[in-house]
Amino acid sequence: MRYFYQKIGLMDMFTYDPKEDDMLCVVEVGYQQRICYPQYRPLFAKAHQIHFVVEGVGGINAVPLKQYEGFYVPQGETYVETSDENGMEQCWINIYGMYAQTLLNEVGITAENRIFDYHHAASDIIAAMKAFFSAHDDAVNSFDTLSLLFRLLSYLKKPEYGQNTGIAGYITAAEEYMRKNYSRPITVSDIAAALNLSPKYLSRIYSAHTNSTLIAFLTDLRMKSAAVLLRHTGESISQISREVGYKDPLYFSKAFRRCFHCSPSEYRVL
Repeated sequence: MRYFYQKIGLMDMFTYDPKEDDMLCVVEVGYQQRICYPQYRPLFAKAHQIHFVVEGVGGINAVPLKQYEGFYVPQGETYVETSDENGMEQCWINIYGMYAQTLLNEVGITAENRIFDYHHAASDIIAAMKAFFSAHDDAVNSFDTLSLLFRLLSYLKKPEYGQNTGIAGYITAAEEYMRKNYSRPITVSDIAAALNLSPKYLSRIYSAHTNSTLIAFLTDLRMKSAAVLLRHTGESISQISREVGYKDPLYFSKAFRRCFHCSPSEYRVL
């Protein structure tokens, strides 16, 4: 496989033109320093794209993103990236082939779960991407790029609930439980019960170590999922509210407005 190196301003990329019968290959690896674009031009995803926000604030298809959040664009979709006035630094890896989707599913990246948090692996992922470009200057091969891919996926994959120990493990497990169950009307008591902890203790250690709350994390997951559904499906607002864990569509609409400063109906036509 022959990769081509490109440097465009503050962006470095290695690209490869895949063959139709490639089982699995990396078609692009990129790192972009902090650049401010109020809105990028619409882009077409020729392969499965996994992006990681390193610094700054941006968005994908009007869904907001912050530092240490990532987003997935399925192959064949058109998307628009944005950043605030201070710009967004990001890195990405794009993959192609019949095994690509299976690999992504194994780490929880799916069309239904496009926005993901990678706080638990941020230092490892960013270091791996920076080291890749430092080590390979202007020449790479398929072994280099696939090694990077599997390294990044191993960092993203999280241990199951029972394998976590200590406070950091409880926090990771709580967030993983919320990612897998936000579509249900779960409560703090449900999250704590899954970890065999008291709700009061879990809430206290979570707030102390994240400067946030379990409910804030859960609401953020639900709102971002709802935003994706509003953009990419024709489902009614009542259906979407149920799919992201809200029994009451009116309560969902109020929560959505607090997050996006517009109603779900208004957001859908933006």
